[in-house]
Amino acid sequence: MMRGLCYSALSYAPLFIDRTTVVIGDGDLAIRSSAELATIAKQVHLICETGNALASPLGKKLVASDNVSILKQHEVVEVRGDDFARAVILKDPEGKLNELQADGTFIEMALIPNSQMVADLVELDEQGRIIVDCANRTNVPGFSPPAMSLLDLPSKCWWLSAKALKPPLARTITCYPCSDQ
Repeated sequence: MMRGLCYSALSYAPLFIDRTTVVIGDGDLAIRSSAELATIAKQVHLICETGNALASPLGKKLVASDNVSILKQHEVVEVRGDDFARAVILKDPEGKLNELQADGTFIEMALIPNSQMVADLVELDEQGRIIVDCANRTNVPGFSPPAMSLLDLPSKCWWLSAKALKPPLARTITCYPCSDQ
């Protein structure tokens, strides 16, 4: 369980059946992760700054869910635990600190793709992710993200987010349907 601090609800949700979880984030990724966890977890606490994404149909469903609590305008000050993350310390809008116990804490924040080195070569979407089709092709024939990772780059991880290590295709690439299907 990544010692109780996780970066992918999609990957680790099955480990939190009938457990208490915390999701930290304010966008669509946090909403989707909270919804995934809400189907199996005993309790999901969504910690968000504005809660703007809650206006979506999925967000409205979360708001109505009995096992989801939404803590708007709360700030995570600290993660506490022993060998595992066991609690988060929150600062509420009035500045008061509160401890929230959890079996798992998920960091689900928007990521910034690290695709600047190829920005002049391939098409990027509005968020800076490399655009590929279902066959993992970019607009440049023979130029695909996995092939590029074979280049002798210092880190060989050019596709990783600047803020967190996540699977490359999920965070750096926007996939579109193949035109030849």
